[in-house]
Amino acid sequence: MKFFGVLVCVGIPTLVGFLIIKYGRDASEYEASYATVSIFFLSILMSGIIISMVPEVLSCVFIFYCFDKKFKSMGIFVPNSPPAIQEFLHYGDNNIRGQVGT
Repeated sequence: MKFFGVLVCVGIPTLVGFLIIKYGRDASEYEASYATVSIFFLSILMSGIIISMVPEVLSCVFIFYCFDKKFKSMGIFVPNSPPAIQEFLHYGDNNIRGQVGT
């Protein structure tokens, strides 16, 4: 998944940048190739930074999900998730944020 994420995050901007530079203005072959290589390396750098954050984000989501489940089993309803996720996890309409549930 990480490989294909990097491939897509690098391939699409590089291709679009090349097409814009090549056909958007009258650029020489040297200018187009130099700009395309620059876009390629910047895309690799940026996608590497962003994709390296994905495991940490998933860990945080899982930890807070476990906290919500544990607190709910103890009778305390203090969700750490947005309302859309609460609805997805079926917290129920009768529970109010901060209210002690049953």
